[in-house]
Amino acid sequence: PVLAQTANATLTGIIRDGSGLAVSGATVRLVNEAMNLQRGTESNETGNYTIPSLLPGRYRLEVEMAGFKKSVISGFTLEVAQQARMDVTLELGQVSESVSVT
Repeated sequence: PVLAQTANATLTGIIRDGSGLAVSGATVRLVNEAMNLQRGTESNETGNYTIPSLLPGRYRLEVEMAGFKKSVISGFTLEVAQQARMDVTLELGQVSESVSVT
């Protein structure tokens, strides 16, 4: 039998604070920039997150948590069947402040 192949990518990572500790309950939002499709999740008790079944394309990752600046990483591409990792370090600050990486 032939095993099914997948064209979808998966993005995983860990959310940490400036001291390297895991941040639990952070809101993680992934936006496909071409189609403006959004997928989201929250980091678990160890700071890890996973967003499966993603179409190949150009993406923007946004991470928010109360007491920290919003972090935005944009302009990265996920390829067919890629298992990508994107770790994020949140900086202390007001929610209205953000850190953008392109």
